[in-house]
Amino acid sequence: MPKVTSRLQKSHRDIQGKEIFHNPTLCAQFLRKNVNHPLIKRVQPEDIEDYTERFIPYFGTEFEGDTIKRICIKDDNEEYVFYLISLIEHKSRVDYNVPIQLLKYMVCIWIEYEKQFGKNYKKKVKNKSFRYPPILPIVYYEGSATWTAGRHLKDRIQFSEVFAEYIPDFTYELVDIHEISNKELLERKDIMSLIMLLNKIQTSEELSQVRELPIENLEDLLKEAPEQLVDLLVSVVRTLCKRINATEEETENCVAIVRTGNMGYLFENMEPMDIQAERRKTAQAEERLQQVENNYKEELKEKDARIQELELLLEKYKKDE
Repeated sequence: MPKVTSRLQKSHRDIQGKEIFHNPTLCAQFLRKNVNHPLIKRVQPEDIEDYTERFIPYFGTEFEGDTIKRICIKDDNEEYVFYLISLIEHKSRVDYNVPIQLLKYMVCIWIEYEKQFGKNYKKKVKNKSFRYPPILPIVYYEGSATWTAGRHLKDRIQFSEVFAEYIPDFTYELVDIHEISNKELLERKDIMSLIMLLNKIQTSEELSQVRELPIENLEDLLKEAPEQLVDLLVSVVRTLCKRINATEEETENCVAIVRTGNMGYLFENMEPMDIQAERRKTAQAEERLQQVENNYKEELKEKDARIQELELLLEKYKKDE
């Protein structure tokens, strides 16, 4: 049963992450603040078009927590079109197969682009002038473990050094929220960075650190935010409250604070809790229970052996009579 619960929690967080990146305003804020490229620093919400639904038939449920965007940026007389793949990784354990997963997405995007280009322009992709659009792959990671997966496709290929010239290769942008300080996230003063700040909280120590920040500086930001963004922030706060085992009353108080924009009071009346200590207690209790079960099994074995021994003695006694 615990494994089922874990899968449900992961699914909930993946869906929430998809909803966040589905929002063009949050997506634009995320790109401008986390990707160090002059062209991407200019991305606006109106430049972003969601293409995720088009690729669901390719991947099905495997695609559940990821998003694909078509981004078009105009610069004077130039128009730059590229695609964005964002993988949302909430796992506490690092997924080392991310480069292969990204490659599958990239190939599908290029195949779909090839089909659409032929339909719209009636030109052959085999022409010398044809070019495929660039793709920006991003991994947004919220796990507590250090990200140790290779950043290149070749890291997943055997004998990559020997066959280097025959192996396609690329890298991806990694946005690890634990590598960004709370101070920096707060200074960005946008909703996406506030969401990232809240998603960083995994322990009581991290909760205490956030409680000490001058979050009230974001009150004007929230009061001016559209209702859709506030709803997403409420969803993030509810997930956080569930993660730290807040009571229902504490959760509703936090939600009310977010909706009124009084961020300075967020978590003020919440009882501090050592989440890691609770997990250790649970693990210790399970270990003790397992030990009792093992001891019980050993006792049963000893009793069975004694019963068999007595039965043999009884049978021998009857034969002697």
